Amino acid sequence: MGSAPDFRAGEVTASRFLVASPHDLSIERRFLRLTRQANAGYGSHLCTSKFMFGTIRKHSKSLWWVIIAAIIVTFVYWGAQGTRGDKSRGGYNYGSIGGRAISEREYHNAAQEARLAFFFSSGGEWPEVAGKKFGYDEQRDAYQRIFLARKMEDLGIYISDDLAARMAGDRIRRISRGQPMSLDDFAKKVLASGGATVADFQRLTAHEMGVQQLITVAGIGGDLLPPQEIQALYARDNTEISAQVVFFSLSNHLKSATAPPEKLAEFYTNYMAEYRIPERVQVTYVKFPFTDYTNQFNQFMLGLTNLAEIIEANYQRLGTNYFSEAKSPAEAKAKVREKILMDESAKLAGSNANVFATGLYNVTSNSPTTTTLASFAKESGLTAKVSQPLSGQEPSSEFDVNANVMQAVFALTPQDPVTEPVIGNDAAYVFGLARRLPSESPPFESVRERVARDYQFAEAAVAARNEGSAFQVAATNGLIAGKTFAAICDEAKQTPVSPAPFSRSTRKLEDIEKRVELNRFKQAAFSTQPGNVSIFVPTGDGGFVVHVKSRLPLNETKMRADLPGFTKAAQQALHNDAFQEWFQREATVGLRDTPLMRQPQQQMSGARK
Repeated sequence: MGSAPDFRAGEVTASRFLVASPHDLSIERRFLRLTRQANAGYGSHLCTSKFMFGTIRKHSKSLWWVIIAAIIVTFVYWGAQGTRGDKSRGGYNYGSIGGRAISEREYHNAAQEARLAFFFSSGGEWPEVAGKKFGYDEQRDAYQRIFLARKMEDLGIYISDDLAARMAGDRIRRISRGQPMSLDDFAKKVLASGGATVADFQRLTAHEMGVQQLITVAGIGGDLLPPQEIQALYARDNTEISAQVVFFSLSNHLKSATAPPEKLAEFYTNYMAEYRIPERVQVTYVKFPFTDYTNQFNQFMLGLTNLAEIIEANYQRLGTNYFSEAKSPAEAKAKVREKILMDESAKLAGSNANVFATGLYNVTSNSPTTTTLASFAKESGLTAKVSQPLSGQEPSSEFDVNANVMQAVFALTPQDPVTEPVIGNDAAYVFGLARRLPSESPPFESVRERVARDYQFAEAAVAARNEGSAFQVAATNGLIAGKTFAAICDEAKQTPVSPAPFSRSTRKLEDIEKRVELNRFKQAAFSTQPGNVSIFVPTGDGGFVVHVKSRLPLNETKMRADLPGFTKAAQQALHNDAFQEWFQREATVGLRDTPLMRQPQQQMSGARK
C-alpha cells in the first residue's frame, strides 16, 4: 500500500506546530482578534462534512500541517462568519405576505434577529451550538418575525429610538451582570461572537418592544377581567392546606416477593420483548485520545504572553452561570483554562485523526476497507482494536459513547465500511465495520438472574399498591366512623409524613419531592375535601394516600401586598393567550405564500398521490 507517515500521538503534529507556528503565523498578535470557535465547541469543527473531507483528502499531506496550525490558532475566535442562510444565490423566492414580496434583505434581517433572540433566551449560546437541542428553526422564526413586523407596520406601532435605546441598555446591563459595558465592547465581546451586529441588536430590541404593544392590541380582553375574578384566582392559587401523606413503598415487600421457577419462566415469556437483545455492531477502530495531546498544548499556552487576557475574555463571554459550581472568580477562570485546554486537545486529536484518515483514503484510492484500516494503522505505528458488540443502549468500557459515535457506527455498511473521523467524548476515532449482529431473544437461562430481579420488583410493587388501596378504604371508613387519622395510621402500622402547609402555587416541598413528583401530589391533595383522604395514587415506587386536615385561612395582608403584581401577571397571561389565538389565526393566512407554508402543503400533496 505504500509507506505511511508516523501518526503516533503528538510526535509529529504537535512538535512541528510548536516549533514553527509562533513565528510563521504570528499567533500571539492574533489571539484577541480571533475569538469564536472555542465557544462553538470542538465537535462542530472536527466532524467535517463528507464534501469538505472528500475535497481535502485529494490534496497532498503537506496541506494538513497548515490546517492543524489554523485549527489551533483559532481556539478563541469569536469573529463574524458572514451572512448565514443566504438563499439568494440562484434567485431564491422568499415568498410574499399580503401580495407584498419578501426581499432577501428582509429575510436576512429577520433571520439575524431570530438567531440573536435565541442567543439571549438560551443564556448565551448561539443556534449553531445549541439550536438542535432546543428545537430552533431559523426559517420558521424568521418568517414569523417578518409577519409580526409587517403587522406592526400596518397598525402604526412604532418604537422611538430613545425607548429602544433604554431597553437595549437594560439588556446589556443584565448580560454584564450590572458591570459597566459600552455598546462598542458589547458589540465586540458579545454580538461578534455569533456574527451579529449592533444594527441587528437595535432592530431586535425595537421589534420585541413592538410585539409587546401588539400583544396589548391583539389581547385586549385581558384588561376586562373584573377585580373580583382576579381576587378569586389569587385565592385559588394561594390558599394553603394542611395535610399528611402515607407512602407505600415496594422496598418494604421485596423480601417477601418469592420467585418460583415456573413463575419466572411465565414472566419471561410475557415480557420477552423487554429482554430482547437489540441489533449490535462490532467495529475495528483506531483511537486518538484527547489526553495524549494535553501536555503539548499546555506547553504552548504557557508560552503565550497574553494568556491571562484570553482567559478573562472567555470568562466574560461565558458568564458566571457557565461555571456555577465554581466558588470564586479565580476558580471559574481556572475552569475556563481547563476548558480551553481540553477543547484544543480535542482539536489536535481530531486533526491527527483527519491526517490518518486522509492517508488511508489516499493509499486505497478512496476505497478503504476494514482490513486496509487495520493494516494502515499498523504501518502508521498505531493500534487498531476490535470492539465488543455495541448497541448504543449500554455503556461501553472501551470508549465514552456519545450520539456522534453511535450514529457513525450504525451507519456503516459493507459498501461504505469505514467512517471519516468521528469525535467522541474522550477521543477522536476512525471506525471500520467488523460485523453486524442481528436482534435476538436471549435464552431464558442467560437472563435468569435479571428476570428474577424484575419479577421480585413487579410482585413487590403489586403488594405495595394492594396495601395502599386497602389502607385508603380503611381510612375512609375509619374517618366516617369518627376515628382520628392518627389512630387509623397506628392500627395500620403506618407513619404519616407531615409537610409544611402548601398551596397550588407552592414550588418546593422537600419531604414530598423525595418520593413523588410535586404536581402529582398537589393534584391529589387539592382534589380532596378537608377531613377526607384522597384516592390511592399509584407511583413507580408504590403509591401514596393524602389526608387533608384543613384548609387554612387566606392571609389577607399578604394578598393586598401581592395583588397588584398578581393582577398584572394575570392580565399579561390573558393577553398572551388572546395574542396566541390571534397570531395562529392571522399567520395561517398571512404566511400561506411563503416557503414556510408551501413545504408542508407540498408534503401533504405528495402523500396523497
